[in-house]
Amino acid sequence: MDGLIFWIKKNQLLAGAIALIIISALYSQFLSGPRSYEDCVLMVVKEAQTESSATYGKRACRAKFPLPRPPKGLSPVPPLPKGFVPVN
Repeated sequence: MDGLIFWIKKNQLLAGAIALIIISALYSQFLSGPRSYEDCVLMVVKEAQTESSATYGKRACRAKFPLPRPPKGLSPVPPLPKGFVPVN
């Protein structure tokens, strides 16, 4: 560990350049991507060259940003009104 600290003190400019490269790579990979389903779809549709690639991109966005599940005990479908009779 002392050798690393000595090297950093001796080569401050090079160590700073390496740190800058690492930070910019991390930023571009993790922080600059879409933050929501809508952002993802906008990015995919803008870059898509065909309708099918846009469709696959939207599916990938939905996989990355799934719909939230309803709380336990609540149905995602509203109850039917009283006296409702289904028509065949």
